[in-house]
Amino acid sequence: MGDNFNGVKIGTTVFNNDQFEEDFSTFGMDRKIEESIATYLKHHSGLNAVIRPDLRKGLRGNFGYKSNPKQSLERLRSHIQNLKAEGIDALIIISPSENIFGNTYTHVNGYGFVVQTFLMMWYAKAYFISNFTLVDTATQKIVFDRAWWWWKDIKFSRWQKSFLELTLVDQETLKNFFGNVVDSEIPKFLKKFNF
Repeated sequence: MGDNFNGVKIGTTVFNNDQFEEDFSTFGMDRKIEESIATYLKHHSGLNAVIRPDLRKGLRGNFGYKSNPKQSLERLRSHIQNLKAEGIDALIIISPSENIFGNTYTHVNGYGFVVQTFLMMWYAKAYFISNFTLVDTATQKIVFDRAWWWWKDIKFSRWQKSFLELTLVDQETLKNFFGNVVDSEIPKFLKKFNF
């Protein structure tokens, strides 16, 4: 998923719109997702998942909402061959995806929050939008590819131009949402598709 945290403000008019993207590496989203998937697979499927943080950088630019999975797979062929040589049967890639927020035609991607103003009131949603791709290292083909996302209404104080400028309560609300996605929603997704 990467370390980019996104904040989007949808104003009453397009001139009131705002957004930011900033580094959220201190939260450790990738590590938490990897650990959640590995734990689930071990307990529910008896599979031994190998976490490979060294591959994140190479995968990050190749998979995501602005990429074609088949072209991305071609660029990763040498990585996949190396994984097969190491005895790894499959590669799971969680990459940021994109969706449109409500009826606003505002594109949001990855993870973050959206604040919309209407009649002097704030409406806020936290979101996590991603793509789950499973690659068979023997055939070097994608065997499962599915977009998945979660949205949740959240109580929010007010818009700020940076995560660190948000109130501590708002920061904790967002961290709790992302923690819940990792701890609860990802295992539900894996169970739903019989992993």
